[in-house]
Amino acid sequence: LSELGYFVTAHAIHGLQDCDDSCMYEMEQDSVEIYRDHNLTKHFEERPGFYPIIIVSRPPIWQHSMDGIKNYCSGNDNNKKKCKIIYDAEALWFRRDELFLDAIDNGLVSNESIPKRDDISKNMKDFRKWEESLLNDPDAVVAVSEDEAKHMKSLIGSDMANVHVVGHTMKINKIPSC
Repeated sequence: LSELGYFVTAHAIHGLQDCDDSCMYEMEQDSVEIYRDHNLTKHFEERPGFYPIIIVSRPPIWQHSMDGIKNYCSGNDNNKKKCKIIYDAEALWFRRDELFLDAIDNGLVSNESIPKRDDISKNMKDFRKWEESLLNDPDAVVAVSEDEAKHMKSLIGSDMANVHVVGHTMKINKIPSC
């Protein structure tokens, strides 16, 4: 995004474990600001109206930052939102867990994996409901494949046209606009 001329701020809630000081310096030289404080609300208060688009990746990150981001982007006097929210869901995690349970039930996993069945199965319904709820608020949702996008659209209603596929090998000029 920075190569396309956008100013990018990266806020890593869990830190940047795989990025040492030289890595951070390199990103900052590429016009990527690294925000290291966990107080996202404070950061937004210091930059009113600065971010026209906010991209959030992964369910736990979206849940953790949802209230602060929605508040930052909430409407002004004309009830027009101040910024767009893009949720990079990539793939629905509960679907992976459902496939894993199916593989266990069909004897397709190692003996070491079988004990995980009870933990996954016990929380499956709540986890699925929680993850589905995360799809409702963003202005756009990004999926990693057509199959994931189709599944997401089926969960949030066919009127949700803003589910876009951005695959791992897609060229920049094919990224859909919001």
